[in-house]
Amino acid sequence: MSTRRLLHYGLAALAASLIMAGAGMSAGKGKVMKHRVLVKAAQTNQAKAARKIIRNQKDLDALWKQLGKTRQPQPKTPAVDFKKEVVVALFMGLQRTGGFSVEIVKVEQTKQAVLVHVKTKRPGPGDIVTQVLTTPGYVAAIPKTGLPIKFVEVK
Repeated sequence: MSTRRLLHYGLAALAASLIMAGAGMSAGKGKVMKHRVLVKAAQTNQAKAARKIIRNQKDLDALWKQLGKTRQPQPKTPAVDFKKEVVVALFMGLQRTGGFSVEIVKVEQTKQAVLVHVKTKRPGPGDIVTQVLTTPGYVAAIPKTGLPIKFVEVK
C-alpha cells in the first residue's frame, strides 16, 4: 500500500474518532459491560415512547405490573439485586403496525458515564408487516456504577 493511501486511511480513522468523541461516544476506549435481558417484546403496554432507569424494587414491580397487565397469569417480576444492578427500559410507544423493535446493542463504561447504545428498527417502504398495533420494548439489567447513564442512538 502506498504511503499516500496509508495517510488517507489514517486521517479518515482520526476524523471518525474525533466525530465519535464529539458526540459523547467512545472510540473503543470504554469498558464493554454485559447486560442481562429481562424482556424483549412487541407488546409492552407502554403507549408512550420512553427511556427509563429503574433503581429500586418498588419501581420495577410497578413497571412489571404494567408490562403484564394484559397477560393471564401475570408474569412474575424477575429477580434483580439493586445493590449490584440497575434496570434500563426502552419503549418505542404505540406503533400502527408490526416491524418495529428496539434493543440494546452495547453497554459501555467510560470515565464520564455508562453509555447504553440503543438500536431501533422501523419497517421500510414496501416491507410486509402485520397490521396490528404494537408497543415494542426492551428491558435489561446492567451493572450498577456511580456514573450517570446516557442513552446513545446507533444506526
